[in-house]
Amino acid sequence: MAHLRLFLLLLLLSPLLELHAAKSQLAQRIRVFIENKPEGQKYKINGTPLYSSQVLPRFYANRAFEPAWFNAQGELRKSAFAMQAYIGTVWRHGLTDKAYHSDKLETLFEKYKINAEADTSLLTTIDLLLTDAFMILGSHLHQGKLHSQTIEATWKIQRDAPELMLDEKLEYAISMQEVPQTLEMLAPGDSAYQFMVQKIEFFYSMLDEPWEIIRSERKIEPGDSSDNIVKIRERLSRLLYNPGDTASQKYDNELLATIKSFQSHRGLHPDGVIGPRTLSFLNTTPQEYINTLKANTERYRWLSEFPEERKIIVNIANFRIDFIDHGDTLFSSRAIVGKHYRKTPVFNETMTYMVLSPDWVVPPTILRVDVLPQLKKGSGYLNEKNMQIITPSGRPVSYESINWSEVTARNFPYMVRQLPGAQNALGRVKFMFPNSYNVYIHDTPSRELFDRESRAFSSGCIRIERPLELAELLLADQPSWTAQRIRNVALAGRETTVRLKQGIEVYLTYFTSWARQNGVLEFREDIYQRDEDIVRGLEGVPSWL
Repeated sequence: MAHLRLFLLLLLLSPLLELHAAKSQLAQRIRVFIENKPEGQKYKINGTPLYSSQVLPRFYANRAFEPAWFNAQGELRKSAFAMQAYIGTVWRHGLTDKAYHSDKLETLFEKYKINAEADTSLLTTIDLLLTDAFMILGSHLHQGKLHSQTIEATWKIQRDAPELMLDEKLEYAISMQEVPQTLEMLAPGDSAYQFMVQKIEFFYSMLDEPWEIIRSERKIEPGDSSDNIVKIRERLSRLLYNPGDTASQKYDNELLATIKSFQSHRGLHPDGVIGPRTLSFLNTTPQEYINTLKANTERYRWLSEFPEERKIIVNIANFRIDFIDHGDTLFSSRAIVGKHYRKTPVFNETMTYMVLSPDWVVPPTILRVDVLPQLKKGSGYLNEKNMQIITPSGRPVSYESINWSEVTARNFPYMVRQLPGAQNALGRVKFMFPNSYNVYIHDTPSRELFDRESRAFSSGCIRIERPLELAELLLADQPSWTAQRIRNVALAGRETTVRLKQGIEVYLTYFTSWARQNGVLEFREDIYQRDEDIVRGLEGVPSWL
């Protein structure tokens, strides 16, 4: 009788024992894979490279190498199908599904569906690829897919990069069946980024629609009538502007107001005249919009959140500087940035002091390329520019004491200093945030350049239109520095250094598209032609393979 009871018990337990054996076999296979990676090599399974070399093995070790995406019966969990489906939607974030094993997983899922008795090799491969996809996609959504300082060499903004603990996040996501939700939470959560993602979806929906190029041999102005007006109205309507009657050929006041808004959102003078630049923006295709948004969502992911407290943000592509305190913009000014061949770098540093009535020691590159050729022509240039030649210790050197026939850019032992005054290249004030680029923010005597739409004229520094107003704001916590005193000292002709009581973080950024808090999307010309490299990088597999 006892033997019969044992036999019946074994009969009842045999399916469970088989499942346990199968599960243990899968766990053992995963363990062997994890623990036997050749030293110095990347993980690779069935010829497919895995990208996560640290978090993935930690994840499986913490769960005793048990599979993550299969249940006790060896069936794919709902989370596995949710993960596969989510990978197919990453284009919304400007990413490509191919970077997250989408093709391979599609093939493996089909094999699994066909073969209910799938072997452990297939199950192991699926489990590892899904885990790897989660790890790398989570990282890309949170801090960007591309190495910012490789793909955009001048991007040196430092960010806080705490450990994401993606292994713990995946454990939670699977247990709560919230894989897509967990991944979405890793992307920047503020409304500006989310609005850009929505706009990528919007422009994707337009890709299969015809997009006629609107051509005009002359400027189109208020009061004009033509077939082109109808095309422009239709185009604005498709871009979600309100141009009035889309069938009207008349350039009326309603269309004028819309065109001015459109121009303002593209960084153009909102004069309502539809010239070549306005028409060029009107002809921007949905794919071009998508590419711009892709590049800038990636830049957004490169940034950690800006601090809530005081900060100065310069958007190089927008030719503008803003002083923001806890969300309030206290100061906004037009700016001049570096020429194409002397690009303003992207970085952040702390502003600690300003100099009123500054002199200017000509930087080595400008000295070599611009100033020395003029000096070799005669001493008139020194007088004209209120400059003097000095030794490295600051002692003046007379022009006549130098044998200019032997001077070259390599052997010139002196420096050139421009004295304070109306012609000084730095104007009446400079704002200092010490950095390796020798770039800072300053005034300029060339006021007429601020009226240009495109303002890339400097040698790398940021020139601003209303520097004394910014100085007043920065010194507001020092009552002795009244507005009148600041102006008097700035005009005194003698250099005076003023330290800030509290340093302020300065961010020099480069964004060709962004969303304002009211949901308005802004676009600017890619003056340094940087977007294309980012878009190309986003379309490929991770760059370290």
